[in-house]
Amino acid sequence: MSLDERPENTDSLPLRGGGEIGDALRARDGAASPLGEIQRWSPALRRAVQQLLASAHPSLLLWGPRRLCVYNTAFRQCLGPEKHPKALGQPFRQAFAEWGPPLESDVAGVMAGEGAVWRENRRMPIHRHGILTDAWWTYSINPIDGDEGPGGVLILAQETTGAVRREALITAEDLNLRLALDSGRIGSWTLDLVSWTLDASPSCKINFGRNPHAPFTFDDMREAIHADDRERMAGALSRAVERGEDYDIEYRVMRSDGRETWILVRGRAGYDAAGAPLSMSGISMDITGRKHAEEHLRLMVDELNHRVKNTLATVQSVSRQTLRNGGVDESVRDVLDARLLALSRAHDVLTNEQWSGADLQPIVRQACEPFGGEFRFDISGPSVRLTPRIAIALALAFHELCTNATKYGALSTPDGRVSVSWSYRQRAADPELEIVWRERGGPAVTPPTRRGFGSRLIQRSLAAELSGRAEVDYAPDGVVCTLGVRLTQAMLQAKGTRLVVGRDGDSWTVGDAHEVLQWFETQADAISYLTEQLNALRVQGRSGTVIFQTAGASDPPARQRRRRGMR
Repeated sequence: MSLDERPENTDSLPLRGGGEIGDALRARDGAASPLGEIQRWSPALRRAVQQLLASAHPSLLLWGPRRLCVYNTAFRQCLGPEKHPKALGQPFRQAFAEWGPPLESDVAGVMAGEGAVWRENRRMPIHRHGILTDAWWTYSINPIDGDEGPGGVLILAQETTGAVRREALITAEDLNLRLALDSGRIGSWTLDLVSWTLDASPSCKINFGRNPHAPFTFDDMREAIHADDRERMAGALSRAVERGEDYDIEYRVMRSDGRETWILVRGRAGYDAAGAPLSMSGISMDITGRKHAEEHLRLMVDELNHRVKNTLATVQSVSRQTLRNGGVDESVRDVLDARLLALSRAHDVLTNEQWSGADLQPIVRQACEPFGGEFRFDISGPSVRLTPRIAIALALAFHELCTNATKYGALSTPDGRVSVSWSYRQRAADPELEIVWRERGGPAVTPPTRRGFGSRLIQRSLAAELSGRAEVDYAPDGVVCTLGVRLTQAMLQAKGTRLVVGRDGDSWTVGDAHEVLQWFETQADAISYLTEQLNALRVQGRSGTVIFQTAGASDPPARQRRRRGMR
């Protein structure tokens, strides 16, 4: 008689349901299985199997001294063709030989009355699809009563291989990230925007000159910031949270030993489904070395500017003495002095901008000032920032135009005037900045019979320098000179020094305005911000557009309303 067989007149109710496994149990040859025929099972075994088949949780029943295996359809999904249906009704040691050592001691303890067992993410390899595969399981082992004492155990199991491997991968990536941050002396931090509690890494605390093992609160961070930079930090943080922008700021930190250092802090806020800010996470970096290098470079540039100014003054003095002693006509000496002076003034504009470029408007005004300034000139056009080479070339060109107008044109008469205007035009593939010099109110103009230095400078050299065109029209009512500057990336760094920036979806609009929104301290900050935002979109696989405009409001109404609400 096989295990738990009883005479046919015991409980002979049919085995119900169970899906694929229930069908397999009812169709199997009971005489050939250690479990025997279903009609001869004990009531306790029948109840246990019926409960097993009705469960949606992956479950394995081990019954009797030989630990005969019965599992449900949910558990069958964890098995390969090597196990199912071969393992159904077979002894545990035969059906799951690879699980013997880790499970048998637990099963024995449960059968001995020591209580149920719980194991979480336990490594138990399994033969599946021809190979022994690493697998992890979370399971409980529970006792099942028989008709006369312990009958077996029910194992409720869940394979957690995927979750364990993902966790291991995340842990490894997190470790690699921490190693990378630590090696670069980059700190990480998270600020809870509800409770204003700060979680800072040891490297972050070190960046702020604090003990890496001591508590470090948001108040501690704020107190560490130089008193002159705290208000700027608070404003940048508020704007980043309110507008959903990146928090990106540099400020000074007073260390506990009294030294002053510079810190770069970047972060980004997270929001709930309703748009309320929850937290902000980011990094901190000690940039003191970079700041010292920038200061050293600035001192060197200042020294170089000073030496260049001295050199220009020396050249002017030497040329004046040489030409005087050489018997050169005084008018020639005056022309040379004036040109050197024009070059010096252009140099002054570039020096004020640290030779990063210069705006067109001050270049024009500097050139026109000695010849009457605003009393004789009408100057108009959007702000245009040009490279140093183009700025100097235009300064010399305007000086020559002013000189010619004083000698022969509109500035040679009391009522003559000159208008200088510029605007953007689309020519061929590249946009172009068109500058128009127009004289009026002067004597009647006749075309010259020969070309002097000024004309050659404007029509040949200047056109080559600008990579564009230079055209002079000797109209009877006044000279008109048109200069075309190709707006390549190398020449035109940005349109506008006074910016209004608005965002509509993934498009930012930058335009001139009389009042500047308090978003950026300088034009360079605005350009840097827009560039970083576009790069962030590209990383996300999206695209963005920055539209430079010369007129018109660009702040969307919704944002204007929010800004008015802030005041």
